[in-house]
Amino acid sequence: MIANRWLSSSRLVVAGFATLFVLAALLSWPRLSILQKLMKVRAMNVDPQSNECKCADLPALINRRREVTAAINAIDKGLSQLEADEKAANKIFAYTDFDYSKYFSDPIEQSISATHDRSSQQMAEPGNFTVDCVPSVVAPDISTCLARGVAINEGSRKKFCESKIRTQTALGILTPSDWRPRYPLENMAVAARQGYLAERSYLNEQIDGLLSTCKFRSWSGEVTVTYTSETKFNQGPKPDAQPGPHQNRRTEETTINESEQTVITLVDGIAVGEGTADYSKRQEDHEEPEIWCHASTRPDKAWVSWSRTAINSYQVSGSVFRGPNVSVSFNQDGTYTISAGLPSGMGSGTSSTDISETGECAAKAIRSSNTTSMRVGGFHAKGKGPGKQSDLILDGNDNPKPDVQPRNTTTTITMHWHLKRSPPQ
Repeated sequence: MIANRWLSSSRLVVAGFATLFVLAALLSWPRLSILQKLMKVRAMNVDPQSNECKCADLPALINRRREVTAAINAIDKGLSQLEADEKAANKIFAYTDFDYSKYFSDPIEQSISATHDRSSQQMAEPGNFTVDCVPSVVAPDISTCLARGVAINEGSRKKFCESKIRTQTALGILTPSDWRPRYPLENMAVAARQGYLAERSYLNEQIDGLLSTCKFRSWSGEVTVTYTSETKFNQGPKPDAQPGPHQNRRTEETTINESEQTVITLVDGIAVGEGTADYSKRQEDHEEPEIWCHASTRPDKAWVSWSRTAINSYQVSGSVFRGPNVSVSFNQDGTYTISAGLPSGMGSGTSSTDISETGECAAKAIRSSNTTSMRVGGFHAKGKGPGKQSDLILDGNDNPKPDVQPRNTTTTITMHWHLKRSPPQ
């Protein structure tokens, strides 16, 4: 009995010293408040192996997947901007908290905030990289199901930074705060992107599993739609028209391309959409063959050979998630129709103008570029398949024609769907 008490007391003493050792180690990290350090102990206790996803978690899982996709898109956009800025500065940017927030952390937060469904749990992102490899932002109280995805994301980042610390230690640089500025900013962003990809893989697995096993009273499942459209306008002089003396011939070519790739997930008839959409327009005006020119070196100082080409370009892309809807109707001919309203969103991009002239009296070239934004996506599609009103599963694909096909426009639509519902009680 005495031996057992002594053994128990010894274990408590050892556990107490271990706890004090961990706290002392955390408190020794520079630039961290006591509250932050105690919160980080909590962040480290997320168990990535626990898996308690239930049917009720589906809406939150789908919303989080949409947020993760928005984060990945924000990182990709930041990487493109970083590459352009490094090229302009002719140097590689090393990691700093300021630059990482500017190019990545802040845009990620903004993108996720824009896509967040207020009816779902609010998440906290991993944030900047820290000297001790612990996420700088601690997730609030969330379900175990969502917490596992966050833990996978954080675990991927932690594995990356711990490998860098080991490298610095091997080189004889022992101060933990020294490791981050010794690596390019791009490396950190790529590591963060890999973390989000790992979390999205987990989310996809959970969503697919729940959709296949949960029972729903209304149609549930996924509808995938790819929509592309190209419009071309060509304007010019009539073929049989004879130009008069010194009369210029003007031609205009315009091409407009629109596309959207979307996955709409139904949970008991409620639609949640996520995808991307693009819009581009290129207009080219050409005029020739001559112009009146007082500066000409010709003796008559009059008409000289000349041409002018003006190209206006407009290109915008963005994430789409607002306003999706899906409905199923059964027809009298033994078929059903799936009507999908695709989500829309705000896209960002550039508009540019390029004007050039040729000839003796050509004006100086004009080139300009500006940032711009506009709403993208929001198309509609209808697919058909064989089925009866009593069916509980609808599986199919279709390449439907649009309801309206404007002149000079070619539209291609591809739809895939897998929907199910439980028998009425």
